[in-house]
Amino acid sequence: MKAFRRPFKKSGTAFDVKFALIIFVLLCGFAACTVGFTIRGILASIVFVFMLVQLDISRLYYVILLDDKLTVQNGVYSFWRKEVRYVDIVKVKIKWWQDRTYPYMKIITRKPSGISWRYTIDLVDPQDYEVLVKEIEAKGVVVETKGLEAYLS
Repeated sequence: MKAFRRPFKKSGTAFDVKFALIIFVLLCGFAACTVGFTIRGILASIVFVFMLVQLDISRLYYVILLDDKLTVQNGVYSFWRKEVRYVDIVKVKIKWWQDRTYPYMKIITRKPSGISWRYTIDLVDPQDYEVLVKEIEAKGVVVETKGLEAYLS
């Protein structure tokens, strides 16, 4: 078993969450002073921002490679995971559009359902991408990468 994971505080999403919370506190403080927010309005704002933060951090996944299957698991909610046997995988796509998005992994399987989800793998250290790609290819799976040239040699 090999897990490709880094701490949340080192991910790009951690910066986004901190930035959003600081902006929220500043805007709520300004609005409370000038407009006169009520307690109900402040609590509703806090609940709204809490839901947005949960949506943002709930899309963080990391990768675990087992002997017979590939697992993509959520770093916050451990019950969200996708386990796929290597024999069922047709192709794995790992793409990163650099400044515009976070890196994601798409697993395409032989199953007739035709559904293949994108998993944001921001909890995987970019320095581990080369090892990750080689490990998956060693299992006999085709890996397609785009935007990872700086990390792959």
